[in-house]
Amino acid sequence: MKKPFESFTQTIVEIERLQEFPEQDLVDPIEEGKWSIREIVAHLNAWDEQCLHNWLPDMKEGAVLEAFPEVEQFNKEQLQVREELGVKEIISAFTTDRRKLVHQLSTVDPEVRFTIGEGKREFSAESFAKMFAKHDQHHLEQIHTKLNDQ
Repeated sequence: MKKPFESFTQTIVEIERLQEFPEQDLVDPIEEGKWSIREIVAHLNAWDEQCLHNWLPDMKEGAVLEAFPEVEQFNKEQLQVREELGVKEIISAFTTDRRKLVHQLSTVDPEVRFTIGEGKREFSAESFAKMFAKHDQHHLEQIHTKLNDQ
């Protein structure tokens, strides 16, 4: 596996480890007024699905990919869609979709450059994955803090 995708892939391992914790630890908010770990994983999965279905198929040289959705609204809607799913189902969906995403991103020609929405910044599959890996890191830190405080 190419180095840029290692961090993106490592998140799979981190999320799979959550199955070792009691479900209650995963459904309680990480802080008052914040998401639970279950909701964080559902959130990560929602963005992976967005990548898989709305951006990845169009990653071609010079392409202008669909703009990022309005983040707050997207997050709210996607958590509602996953509201009835249990922790194990959400973890399973995340790991399955993330593996697909890593595999498909790694097959995009590394020379291909594209933009997103009206943005001027050019991305490669590698820099795109790095952006989302950074997002993963933020949420993994929240998860670790919550689980280590118990």
